[in-house]
Amino acid sequence: MLRRRLNRFRWYGASLGLVGIACLPVNSVRWSRDPLSAGAVCVVPIDDGPRKIEVTEQSRRACVAAAHILEPDLPAISLDALRKGPPSERPFGAGEDVSCRLVPRREEGGSLKFRCMRTDAANRLYDEDGDLVPQAAGFDADGVLLDAEGEAVLKESGKPRKGDELRIKYFVGPEPEARYREMFTETVVSHLFWALGVPVDRVYMPNSVRCFGCGPNPFGQEKADSSREPRVFTHSSVERRYEGKQINIDRKRGWMGLGGGYSHGFAFGELEGLAGTSTERRIATEVLVAALNVVAYNSPSSYQNELLCRKDKWDKASGVCDESVAYVQDVGGTLGGEKARPLSGVPESTMKDHPRGDWPTFSQDRVFKDPSRCRLLYDIAGVEELSEAGRLALVRRIRGRVGLDELLVIFEKARIHRMDSRVTAMVAAQTGLPPGPELDQRVQRLWAETINKRFLEILEARCPA
Repeated sequence: MLRRRLNRFRWYGASLGLVGIACLPVNSVRWSRDPLSAGAVCVVPIDDGPRKIEVTEQSRRACVAAAHILEPDLPAISLDALRKGPPSERPFGAGEDVSCRLVPRREEGGSLKFRCMRTDAANRLYDEDGDLVPQAAGFDADGVLLDAEGEAVLKESGKPRKGDELRIKYFVGPEPEARYREMFTETVVSHLFWALGVPVDRVYMPNSVRCFGCGPNPFGQEKADSSREPRVFTHSSVERRYEGKQINIDRKRGWMGLGGGYSHGFAFGELEGLAGTSTERRIATEVLVAALNVVAYNSPSSYQNELLCRKDKWDKASGVCDESVAYVQDVGGTLGGEKARPLSGVPESTMKDHPRGDWPTFSQDRVFKDPSRCRLLYDIAGVEELSEAGRLALVRRIRGRVGLDELLVIFEKARIHRMDSRVTAMVAAQTGLPPGPELDQRVQRLWAETINKRFLEILEARCPA
């Protein structure tokens, strides 16, 4: 209980940029029930010549108050659709070799990653609309494509063309260290949440990523290599952000804002306050939190929460956004738990706190820590218990849509058998199977069955009204 209260202080503090000030009474920083009372409207940032519109704290709050936290329409789900993966304007297939050119930059965080501009196999750049731009020789710090003379390549409208920037996570060697499993977990959760109608970034695992300018370990690489041959990463994922325009504001972490900067979208404490504004909002918040519990998302931090305006849903002149979306942007820290849990016959995890992609931990936990009350294992956005209305809303997203067959496709697409040799060794010992496709499929099934058990918890529960 004490941990939940301290976490809640952090959530409320994050909503006001006061992270670390835990001495404030909870009610003094709770989200207003009437966030539009001051007349603020949701806008996107615009800086286009004479027009300049900035996102303020008031307009950001208006965006959060109106934001979708679930997709308004559920996607049509089939095994073929899941094999193709979450739709985006330019998705990547499992058999595709993705080519790109390194964007030299410092990187933060613990995951191995780099940014690059998409190219074809001959290192010719694409623009953000998916068109090949043969005259583009490079790009500037803002991602604008430049010709051989260093001039911006323009569209027919006269506006500069921007490159198609990708976010790549990777590892080298036979399998990733425990901290670097996020490329697998993000791929699983991206596909699963898309199927459940929960907003999420699009993460794909292609056959390989071929990076021009990359060194052997390009995390934080600040200068491109001069080699004409691409560096090939056979274990990598490609992320495309949820399509829209970011409407976050800049904040500082830590006591009195003395920590590092970050881009703030929304705080979980804001969702908790808004859950009381309508029955529909409360149920949507419960569904989101229950889905996060299904995949063992257990971080109380709001630093990686994203707020944006859905693509083509803002006025180009006024900046007014008609359809904002709030979602958890980084879902890599999932499929594990808050603390590593040992399992007989499996070597202990080297990551003791917040392990991700850790089957021994994940398989021993459940969605509900008290099934009789539908009390969730992880309290997020103040949702400690799932109501019957919230449970039924989530059941409608699961039943007849995402069962064991669909989960098998998701874990196959994520190539989950590559992630952890401890689990592969355990399955091999249990089945007597040698290394090969059949053993890989058994590992995929193990993970799929574990998620399916969590779904069955929800389907079979009966929660308080």
